[in-house]
Amino acid sequence: WAALDGLNVSGGKYKNGLYRPGKHALLWDSDWNPEGFGATYTQGLFFSNLLGTWLESDSNNTEEFSAGLQAGVALPVSEGIKLTAGLGYFDFSTAGKGFFFGEDAEFGGNSFDPVTNEYLFNYEMVEVFAEVGFKAVDLPMSVFVDYVNNSDADEFDTGWAAGLLVGGAKAKGTWEASYAYQDLEADAVLALLTDSDFGGGGTDNSGHVLRGAYALGDRWNLAFSYFINTINENAGNKQDYDRLQLD
Repeated sequence: WAALDGLNVSGGKYKNGLYRPGKHALLWDSDWNPEGFGATYTQGLFFSNLLGTWLESDSNNTEEFSAGLQAGVALPVSEGIKLTAGLGYFDFSTAGKGFFFGEDAEFGGNSFDPVTNEYLFNYEMVEVFAEVGFKAVDLPMSVFVDYVNNSDADEFDTGWAAGLLVGGAKAKGTWEASYAYQDLEADAVLALLTDSDFGGGGTDNSGHVLRGAYALGDRWNLAFSYFINTINENAGNKQDYDRLQLD
């Protein structure tokens, strides 16, 4: 619903309107569609995004309503250079609740009680992010950084990512490439909603991801993603994890 000039409201199962710097999935997987309601608002240089969503499971009837808010600024620094920066706070009250997805106890790296199969912590996440877009050698580029901290966890409560994007595979013959590094501790974010590809999905991982794409036509891209990761670091069972995807 286009409620007011600059204000759009969504409800039901809707496209995630939260800003993801560098389109990186530190907090939110790219294909996660919340169930509930949301709103996006822009006014001049300023923007804000509201999230309201139910987390629920058909397997054990665990259900929880969660909410969050982002606010930031999209500032033209100079000709051809744009800075987007902001803050976010998200509250997922999961402590003492069972798992939300899967037939087995799937916590994805988050801390849980193995006897009761319940989360140990809430995920009260404070996010700080920035992205700078510019042009160099006639190519669009951007650099980004994203930081998150879960204020409810006792340890392993921090995550961050940073990266570079070059080009854009849109029209025939164009290309793009990107590099990012991520370090996501076990209880920094709700593992259910973070990237399902990096480190095999969930939290307690770190490492690199390389991506590239070439536009074979205006509607056809050939792309790859290569993950060079380490998993189970905080759990004390450190392992290498490499994954190649072709699309």
